[in-house]
Amino acid sequence: MLTNMIAIGRECDGEIEQSRDRIFLVAPTAGLRNDSKSIILSRFHMAKIEKQYYTDLQKLAESSKFKTELGDLEKAWRELKNETEKTAQAHEKASKDFERLGVELATFTDEQRKEVKHQEDIVVKAHNCVKSAYSKAKNQEKVFHKKCEEWDELQNQVKFNTNNNNNMNTKDFDKLKVKEIKAKEDMEKNDNIYKNLIEEVQRAKQTWEGDFEHMCDIFQSLDEKRIEHVRDWMWKCTNVDSQTCVDQDDSCERVRNSLERCDITADTNHFVSMYKTGERKPPPFQYATLGKLSVNRTLSNSPGLPPPPNRPPPHPKDATYAEISDSHRSCITSDDHIAVMNYKPKQKGEIAMTTGDHIAVLRRMEDNGMVFVHNTRTKESGYVPMGNMELKDCSAFSF
Repeated sequence: MLTNMIAIGRECDGEIEQSRDRIFLVAPTAGLRNDSKSIILSRFHMAKIEKQYYTDLQKLAESSKFKTELGDLEKAWRELKNETEKTAQAHEKASKDFERLGVELATFTDEQRKEVKHQEDIVVKAHNCVKSAYSKAKNQEKVFHKKCEEWDELQNQVKFNTNNNNNMNTKDFDKLKVKEIKAKEDMEKNDNIYKNLIEEVQRAKQTWEGDFEHMCDIFQSLDEKRIEHVRDWMWKCTNVDSQTCVDQDDSCERVRNSLERCDITADTNHFVSMYKTGERKPPPFQYATLGKLSVNRTLSNSPGLPPPPNRPPPHPKDATYAEISDSHRSCITSDDHIAVMNYKPKQKGEIAMTTGDHIAVLRRMEDNGMVFVHNTRTKESGYVPMGNMELKDCSAFSF
């Protein structure tokens, strides 16, 4: 009996030691499988990069100035600026989406870790019960083993005295038998205690194994959910990148459409219409007899002027220039023009002119549209643009 009980105890001892190794090997492995910290951090870094890119694009769009372009090209430049701002907004949205996805995965991971910790606590508690019952069984095994040895020794003494015609006196022999009976009772009592402890160890072991198997099932289920969730989560991350690229490509397409509408000829004509000084070239300079003495005196004192001919030289007929008729020539007198706008001299030799001033044309410049005139209000002579004056009486004549 003693040999059988000791064998049972040793078998239980081996199972407990083996199970102890299993729990410390499997549980940490399950915890490591759910660690997605590096993935979460990568998305938070991506959100930071997108936010910085949004800030830089926004500053670039705000600093873009288009002061010299006109027409369709100006519209294309403005379209590019607007689409740059939209691209910046797309990257800002991507930054917020990446940050939201990072928080989502972090929340999911924390929930899984809490569940893992809960299951591990249950299994560790069951395992502690197994270890406690096993320790009690081991201690009881030692007590039981000692009681068995005491009973065997007393039983052998009783048998020895019985086989040797009871060399002991009756009183001592009776005491020996009483001790043997009591030792047997103690052995049987400890035997029952030991059996109960072994059964308790088995029950605790079964409970622990059941909890351990349940924990493994939970870990497998959590890991399957984790794999599925992380896969879908990474898919969402790629969708954010794709949407950002689509938005940016749409912005580029709108800029390209604006550039396709850019007409070089139309832009050139638009520039000319905004900055032109007239539609015709000024006619060649024609000498006109001045009516006022002051003007004649000024003309005679002006250096570099040729002496007046007896009659105006004939003007060659050119399809490009309109010939001035005699009626028009009669309009060119000392006060035959009126200033229609103010003019400030821009270089040496030019004079100032105020709207309403009476201007006498003294000489025309054929190459730059300037005329040499006399301002009857300021009594000054010099060059002014012909486009700033109009005929006083002969409205049909224009330069």
